Amino acid sequence: MRLVCLVAAVATLALAAPTSAQDQIDATGFFAGVDAGGVFRSGGSRTTDGGESRNGVVSGVRFSEAFAIGGHLGYRLNSQWSAFVSYDHVAGDVTWQADFPFVPRAHFKTNATSNIFLGNFAYSHALADSTNFTIGAGAGISVNSLSNADEKSLVFGHYATLDGQTTVSPAVRASVGIEQQIAPQVAIGLNASISYLGGFETGSAREYVGLGRQVINPYRLSDVWGAGGNRFAEGQVLARQERTTRGTCGASRRQSMQRLRPCELSSRPCPGRVPCLPQTGHQSRL
Repeated sequence: MRLVCLVAAVATLALAAPTSAQDQIDATGFFAGVDAGGVFRSGGSRTTDGGESRNGVVSGVRFSEAFAIGGHLGYRLNSQWSAFVSYDHVAGDVTWQADFPFVPRAHFKTNATSNIFLGNFAYSHALADSTNFTIGAGAGISVNSLSNADEKSLVFGHYATLDGQTTVSPAVRASVGIEQQIAPQVAIGLNASISYLGGFETGSAREYVGLGRQVINPYRLSDVWGAGGNRFAEGQVLARQERTTRGTCGASRRQSMQRLRPCELSSRPCPGRVPCLPQTGHQSRL
């Protein structure tokens, strides 16, 4: 429901923005940015042989709200398309329970961390002179870690600590967003995304209070998805900048910004040319 509200807010901003004019700035070059936001994760488990007795059945997997921070670095191919790599660190708690025959139910709590590395493509559509609607997709890996998990029961309280474990899973992401240019080479924005993060698992041993180390079957959490939003700030270094002009008389021309005469940058017709009133728009990255 939270993701639906976030996507709806982004879509509302996109629809409310005025349509861009037909004159566009085609910019290429490198860009970099920082990202921060929140993630709501969900997942389950197919573990039926967990624990020291190898017959623990996992249920009730619950992820708390998590924070996310990261960055991205890429290259703008033209006014619409860009390619970039991204990194995100996502951290928050997770709890689950395991049922065993003839013994009390065990409850677990630990920290679940994902370090996500993706290669991405993004498409931008100009809504106004300095406002873009963006859509993107990426694929890569998620390095997922469970720290030492507390194991307890309602009858005995805390009685063991499970070893942590790190696993690597495939990851994919899809996103939509709004970007606002606030300076010639600086932009801020808001994205909503949904990601597949793979799975987590505990270590294969635990420290049992009073009994020492015990070998166990690990508990596995699977099919973890994350949905959330983030704000970003971005700067770019342009390698080339061109303007494509489509005037009201239907003429079309593409010229280097450095070669445009002053009258071509305004609404005044140039001598010897058909009087076309150019309209301007601006494009930038996801």
